[in-house]
Amino acid sequence: MIVAFFAQPAGVRAAWDDGRTGPIIYEDESAFNYIAVRQWGTERHLKLNDGIGIHSVYHPGAVLSNGIWDYFLLAPLFGEGDWRLETGDWRSEVTSAQSPISNLQSPISNLLFIGAAAGTAAGLFTSIYGEIPITGVELDPQILEVARSYFDANWPNYSTVAADGRRWLLQQPATTKFDLIAVDAYRPPYIPFHLTTVEFFELVKAHLSEDGVVAINVGRTPGNFALVEAMAATLQQVFPSVYVVDEPGPPGVLANSLVVATRQPTTLEGFSQQVAALPASLPPEFVAFAGRATGQVRAATLPADAPVFTDDHSQVEQIVHSLIADFLLSETP
Repeated sequence: MIVAFFAQPAGVRAAWDDGRTGPIIYEDESAFNYIAVRQWGTERHLKLNDGIGIHSVYHPGAVLSNGIWDYFLLAPLFGEGDWRLETGDWRSEVTSAQSPISNLQSPISNLLFIGAAAGTAAGLFTSIYGEIPITGVELDPQILEVARSYFDANWPNYSTVAADGRRWLLQQPATTKFDLIAVDAYRPPYIPFHLTTVEFFELVKAHLSEDGVVAINVGRTPGNFALVEAMAATLQQVFPSVYVVDEPGPPGVLANSLVVATRQPTTLEGFSQQVAALPASLPPEFVAFAGRATGQVRAATLPADAPVFTDDHSQVEQIVHSLIADFLLSETP
């Protein structure tokens, strides 16, 4: 399920800050969640259980979501693929991954999203990277139904599976490969420990293409990056290059970072070159966003005591408890 931890995505904070409460247009209890869909004008938000986090947004006609989901769009730019004219030779196996921008071919040929929720990220990738095959794995089948009915998650290139993401990936044949595997599975405020460990990321690596990329949404506070550091340290046990993209936001809120790792050694310079080379024919909102984001990207440099999560030993819940404590104490007068 896609989620912005506790924090609201940047583009929808105003709807909370001015005290308005959008009407609930759908609510129900599934086997896994209390599910609610709220509406503000033409905009819809997916909310689950008792948290204030927004798991998916729907902006009809908008290019970007103005939330953490936009940052997943940057993940392919950390890899080695780049945009090519339709007549170019980016990858011989790409036959139909055409960008909606005329004469462009996407730098990725497929995508797996673990934690699909109502499909916000899948819609963004379809609009920017073209009709590449996207597989969305979501634990709660009722959320997938809500996505189709209320968030227009009906793109022909998008297929969904109701399953646990790690179990589903474990069941795939070794020949199943993805250019990008994105992970955004939370039951706020907790991230399932089995999606944070060395063993899980070894499984992810086995299902990445040769130049593949993995990206994970990770929660933090403005001053507490413990979970970000632990996730980056764990990824460094499996991948040669790890980066952090900090989503900016107002002080004093629980926020998000995107942690990105590449199967091949890569550099920040390479990412910046990819951004600088984005075709001008892409949506200007995305090109401008990617340009701004270059100032938010850093190579993961970690304290020596950053923990590494394994199936046998994962302190993820204790670290989340420290984030909650920091947040609550910062709110205390």
